[in-house]
Amino acid sequence: KQAKNYCWASYHELDVRGRRIALVNCHLQNQAISKENRSLIKSQLKHLQKDSLMKIDNGLRELIPSFRNRTVQTATINKYLQARRKNWHEPMPLLICGDMNDTPTSFAYRSMRGDLDDTWQEAGFGPGISYREAPFWFRIDHIFHSKHFRVLDVKVLRDMKYSDHYPVMATFQLLPYEE
Repeated sequence: KQAKNYCWASYHELDVRGRRIALVNCHLQNQAISKENRSLIKSQLKHLQKDSLMKIDNGLRELIPSFRNRTVQTATINKYLQARRKNWHEPMPLLICGDMNDTPTSFAYRSMRGDLDDTWQEAGFGPGISYREAPFWFRIDHIFHSKHFRVLDVKVLRDMKYSDHYPVMATFQLLPYEE
C-alpha cells in the first residue's frame, strides 16, 4: 500500500509593530501506518518475544514512502522560501512551524530547520512529546526561529486533546535590529 502524498504549507509576511516577519506553517506527509500494522506493533511491543521485530518489520516498511514524500516536500518548501528570501531587502525574522511528522533525528527535520534554531531545544523542558498515540510517543511538531527572536517560553499543551497531536505553543521576544 502506497502512502498518499499529502502536504500543505503556507507562507505569510506579517507586520508586527512596523516590522515584517516571515511565517511558514506546514503539515508534512504523515507516517501512513495502517490500523492493522499499528495494532500489530502495539501488541508485539507489549509482549516482546524473540521474533517480535521480525513480525513488525512489514509495518515499519510502510514508513518508507512517507520518508520519501517528506524529502520531496521539504525540498519544495525550501525552494519556495529561498525564492522569497531573494526579494527581501534585508534579512527578515523567520518562523517555521507545524506538524512535520518526523523526529529531531530525521532528514526532514534537519532540512526544514536549516540554519534556524529549534525552539524546544532552546527553551523546552523534557522530551516535548507532541504525538500522543501509544506506543509512538515522539516530538514531531516543531517550531524553528531565526536569530531575530528570543524564546521566552515554549510548552506542549497536553490538556488539549482534539487530535492525535498535542499543540506546541511558544512565546517570543522580537529582538531589535542589529546595527
